[in-house]
Amino acid sequence: MSKPRLGPGHIRSSSVPTAGKDVLARFGFHAVKPAAVALHGTMDVLHDAPITIVLSPDTDSEQVYLPAPESLKGSLFLADRGYLNLTYLSDVAHQGGFFVVRAKEAFG
Repeated sequence: MSKPRLGPGHIRSSSVPTAGKDVLARFGFHAVKPAAVALHGTMDVLHDAPITIVLSPDTDSEQVYLPAPESLKGSLFLADRGYLNLTYLSDVAHQGGFFVVRAKEAFG
């Protein structure tokens, strides 16, 4: 019996780029303090290639941009604490995926 092979490793990340008001207005964003936009991305670390990149208002939750749990079958999902959602992670596990997510300090 052969051992199961782990598929692509997916890293999930968000960052907050800075842009001038004129650039933000061109894309329909309104200035929100401290930032107006967030960049959400999923990357395949084995192939060093982006899978998804989404620019959104910084007021949107990171949870909205998570990959579908069934798309992570056989993959390792690595994410920061903004993506900690126990229901979602349970769904990833039930679909045959794996995960490592940094938890908040007060977790547990």
